[in-house]
Amino acid sequence: MGGCGHYRTIWNSVYMYAKYSSNFEYIPILTPIPIFDRDILKQTKAIYWQRKATPNYVSAVKRLKALQEHFKYKLIWDCDDQLTGKNELQRSD
Repeated sequence: MGGCGHYRTIWNSVYMYAKYSSNFEYIPILTPIPIFDRDILKQTKAIYWQRKATPNYVSAVKRLKALQEHFKYKLIWDCDDQLTGKNELQRSD
């Protein structure tokens, strides 16, 4: 089990949950899709987004950024290292 998502996101989230969840300082919501539900966003202190820089994900981050001032959450985008839509196995030469 590995990959950058585990190293940069999942294992850190598991640690924070184990350390801070007993007194409800940290209650994570892990989801493969962005959440725009206003009832959830008004209780949100931070959104950590670990995704590629594809047009759909950039659009979602822009939408979350537009809502940030109203809901006062922190927005952290851990932009994945696959920026071009190609990886090392898809050579263009």
